[in-house]
Amino acid sequence: MRTFHRRKGILIATGLSIIALLAIGCAVYFQQSRIPANEAQRGDRPFNLTQRDFSQIVAEAEKGNCVSAYRLAQYHLYSSLELQQAEKYFWLAAKCQNAGALVGLITILRKPENDAEIDDLLVSLKKIDAKKGESASEEVALRRAERPSK
Repeated sequence: MRTFHRRKGILIATGLSIIALLAIGCAVYFQQSRIPANEAQRGDRPFNLTQRDFSQIVAEAEKGNCVSAYRLAQYHLYSSLELQQAEKYFWLAAKCQNAGALVGLITILRKPENDAEIDDLLVSLKKIDAKKGESASEEVALRRAERPSK
């Protein structure tokens, strides 16, 4: 009799586990079905924003919102890989003394003709965040040392 109750308990526990897994699976499926198919398959959705939200962030950045500008710069640097757009928005964000924006600009600006500009950015970055400024200075020095000599 004892074995019968133990087996019955195991069957009930197993059944409840299966029901829970099915419920979780259905919840995930229905959550995914809320995202339009064309957006769910795209890998360029900026931080899981809708097109409307993305357009709003662009409008805010264009009006001078530094946080929005920095988000767009990161998106273009790391996701869309549109470096000209990333540079544009990093410059907008840098107006608010955003250390991340300065680091982003230093990362993007690599040509020798940008050296004076990079040096100015490094000075500004060291004033805002000495540790990031030193790290960026070391990176720039290494990058310049790797340039082919003329």
